[in-house]
Amino acid sequence: MSHLDQAAILVIGGMHSPGHNMNLSLIATGDPVLRQLPILSFPEAASSVGVLSPYGLLQWLEHHPLPQAQDGLNHLLIWAFSAGCVGAIGLAHYWHRYRGKILGFFAFDGWGVPLAAPFPIYRLSHDRFTHVTSQWLGAGAVGFYADPPIPHLQLWSQPITTQGWQTTRLLTGGEDRQRRSVPEFLCYWSRQSLIQAMRLGEEPPSSVSQRLITND
Repeated sequence: MSHLDQAAILVIGGMHSPGHNMNLSLIATGDPVLRQLPILSFPEAASSVGVLSPYGLLQWLEHHPLPQAQDGLNHLLIWAFSAGCVGAIGLAHYWHRYRGKILGFFAFDGWGVPLAAPFPIYRLSHDRFTHVTSQWLGAGAVGFYADPPIPHLQLWSQPITTQGWQTTRLLTGGEDRQRRSVPEFLCYWSRQSLIQAMRLGEEPPSSVSQRLITND
């Protein structure tokens, strides 16, 4: 990997109006670090089944501008919802192997989607039941679930006002909980993904580096 100015955020919704993706983009643009990254949002058409196809997502991505990379590699933070997790995780595995690095994969209600991966995984769920049962098919050490529980689509369409619990799995088998909102969880762990990339040899632009130090 080379420079963090080669990174971008990819927002992949489910089978719903693309307008719901806007609130995720607002979360990114409201963060002093993440707003410096390009934000690409798919789908562009309502009820698009393209989110189920890793190849379809790849074709779409190849026709949208990514930061110019001297080594030809681009690195992605992926925020995906529901059915969008199906195509997104396939795209992520391909991208991580051949085209760059997946800095972090954030699955909003990706219930029933296997998420074992060689890159960081974060599950966000609309209630505790989905949170617990989703982990059977792979999850990272840190996750989130809404409390009070909310409707499935609301997790994606109204994330800014959603409150809940950040959970961290402990070596003893239990879990630690901290009260968080969706924006707090999403922005903090997205920034941590960028910091981890720095520790692995990245040299980000000085403005990004300074903001990472200031905000964490």
